[in-house]
Amino acid sequence: MLRSLLSLEGRIGREKYVTYGLAILVGKLALLVLIMLVGGRLAAPLEPSGDYPSGRWTFLVILAVLDSLALWPFIVLNVRRMHDLGSSGRVVGWTVVAATVLGLIGLLPLPEALPDWIRGVAPTLGLIAMSPYLLGLCGGPGMSGPNAYGPEPRRFGAAPA
Repeated sequence: MLRSLLSLEGRIGREKYVTYGLAILVGKLALLVLIMLVGGRLAAPLEPSGDYPSGRWTFLVILAVLDSLALWPFIVLNVRRMHDLGSSGRVVGWTVVAATVLGLIGLLPLPEALPDWIRGVAPTLGLIAMSPYLLGLCGGPGMSGPNAYGPEPRRFGAAPA
């Protein structure tokens, strides 16, 4: 499993892609819940002046570190899944850039004339825009037989060749 999460080489089937992706997501969410329970005060709302309290910045830094730690395994899974579909993993870079930009929009201070709900719209629109890409990676079968990126990945429970 560790090789599947660290190396950009080779291919990964859709079963392992979904399973490993969900495992990373559940682990990340569990850590997020723990951080929020332990440091709930860190997620304090904006002060009346509009500035973030120092605890809020600490909370945001912790979240950024967690996102960064989870980012590499997600990149690896996506690149290796693209390899299984017979495509280069370079398109994954564009999805990472787009998701990062849309996520950062949610952290930007908004002009007072704009309602607060707009902050949550950008990441949601990003997720909606990426849905066909993610569904294609989860649902589409990989190429059968070897391709330029390696041999066909084994399915869960299959005996080694």
